[in-house]
This record gives sequence, structure tokens and C-alpha cells, in this order.
Amino acid sequence: LSATPFDPYNPDRNEFIRREVGPVVYEFGLEPAIKRGILTEFDYAPIRYSLSDADKARQKEQFKKFAGMKQQNPTIPQTRLYVMLSRVRKESEEKLPKFRQHLEQHPDALDKAIIFVASKDYGQKVQEIIYDFVDDYHTYYGEDDESTLEEFSTGELSTLVTSKAISEGIDIQSVKNIILFSSPRSRGTTTQRIGRALRKDPANPGKKANIID
Repeated sequence: LSATPFDPYNPDRNEFIRREVGPVVYEFGLEPAIKRGILTEFDYAPIRYSLSDADKARQKEQFKKFAGMKQQNPTIPQTRLYVMLSRVRKESEEKLPKFRQHLEQHPDALDKAIIFVASKDYGQKVQEIIYDFVDDYHTYYGEDDESTLEEFSTGELSTLVTSKAISEGIDIQSVKNIILFSSPRSRGTTTQRIGRALRKDPANPGKKANIID
């Protein structure tokens, strides 16, 4: 039983699973789960931004760096370049003022919210913005105590800033806002992050989630 049995960017892994385990027997996606009332409905709000000149210069540097790596080791896969380029987008500071503008119009986006960022350093920049809107927030990275999750689940904290640490394996029914500063290439992992907010909440039967990308 898996939410992400296959990875579109790892054909060797996929072939291994098909060979050793077998094909997918049955699929049950988000849309039918929402229609069946198992998961809650959600709104999707994309926030558009453009790369700065500095970001574009960083991307050029990554192309040059990858070309040098390729000369040293011709077997390096092209996906390595994609990862290097995506890092520039994930950490672009052009997102930050756009996010602030969104919060000025929708401050409730930080209510029972999980914010996914690419790194702890970038998370610090996000914190400097949300501090102007809420004070009951906390970070949750690898070194943070798990009691933070307990405080979040009981409502003592309104917002968590995290990386990939809680993409999977938590079931906090009150979560209703997911903010994606960083999304992995894997569609399955992104779906799991969105799914943190799609749990039905008996304490809030009219709950509707919000996904800010």
C-alpha cells in the first residue's frame, strides 16, 4: 500500500518494483476521495513571480558548473542539472514580497498552516514575514523536538515552518492551509504535502482547505 509507488524520474526504481512486487492493482486518487467525502475539498491559489537578474545569473552558473562536472564524469545524469536549477527557483527571494502581499489580503492563510521551504536558511527569511502576522509559530526541522508537533496538533501553535520532515506520516486533522515555497519534482510527494490539509476534521465539519503555491 503506497501513496507513491512509482517515481516518474527514476525508471530503474520503477522497474525494480514492477519486477519484484508487481503492477498497480488498484488506484484511488484525490478527486474520487474528495467526491466520496473521505477527504475535504480545497482551493488552489498560485502566486506568480519572476526570477531576478541575480537568480538568472545563478542559473547560468549552474549550467557552467554542470558542464564542468560532465567533462569530469560523462555518466552524470541530466537530472542532476535539473536539481541544481530547481534549487535557484526554490530559494528565489522574489517570492517573499509576493507572499507578504498575499498575507496582507489573506492573513487567515497562517491559521493552522504548514509552510514548506527548501532550507532552514530560506525558512528564516519566511519567518521574518510571518512574524508581522502571527506570533504563535514554530519551525520543525530535523533537530527540532517532536513536542512542537504536539503543540501544533492541539492548537497551541497556528503555523509550522518546515522542510520535508513532515511531508509524510502525520495526521493532524485541523490543518487547513498548506503553503508551498518549495515543491519537489515528484508529483507524489507534492500530493502528500497537499494531503496534510485534506483530512476531515470532526471539530470543523465545514472545513475547506487552501493550497498556496
